[in-house]
Amino acid sequence: MRKRLFVVLALIIYNLNVYAFGASKLYGKVEGNTYISSPSYFKIPIPVDRQWGRNIEDGPSAVIFTDDFGTLYRIECIDAEENKLQNLGKKNYLQTVLKEFYLPQTILYYAPSAKIINEFYSQDLFGGIYFSVVSIPQGSITTSSSDGINYGRSDSKRGVAVFVNKNKVFIVSVGLPDTLSIESIEEEIAEIKDRIIKFTETIIFN
Repeated sequence: MRKRLFVVLALIIYNLNVYAFGASKLYGKVEGNTYISSPSYFKIPIPVDRQWGRNIEDGPSAVIFTDDFGTLYRIECIDAEENKLQNLGKKNYLQTVLKEFYLPQTILYYAPSAKIINEFYSQDLFGGIYFSVVSIPQGSITTSSSDGINYGRSDSKRGVAVFVNKNKVFIVSVGLPDTLSIESIEEEIAEIKDRIIKFTETIIFN
């Protein structure tokens, strides 16, 4: 049995607003099945279904899409530091954004024992993109129980990709649904990479 666990951490850190069950309180807006950010840096087809408990949380610089099965998609947009980008080079700059900005303020904030288990840089995708897969103890966004009484969160893995578009840094992360059955860590990492690339390809930049 499962029950919904909202992403409280994101609400605390980013003061995110919530869109659920037809009540709009977003910084951005929803038009049909498309989310449009505010400021209007991008728009994207909403990657989770209403029938499966679609939930949207956003703020001035981030949006999170989740559902009742533990699926998570997140986009954050921040200003690029042009001087640092030029001095470090794109690969090292994106790695710095990931390890010195994103992880400490999000995943490591509530799960200090989380760790990167896979990472690589691709020059061919999105003009240069830095990928990582993070293992998070008890990091599932849903709770589960075998007896219907005692609930807990399972371990999870989160894919994170960082890239630059125009003068903005985009940090895109994906968490797999808890219901997905994968036999090995290698297959799970491959699935996360595939999903994060496909999700990123759906972003329409303004």
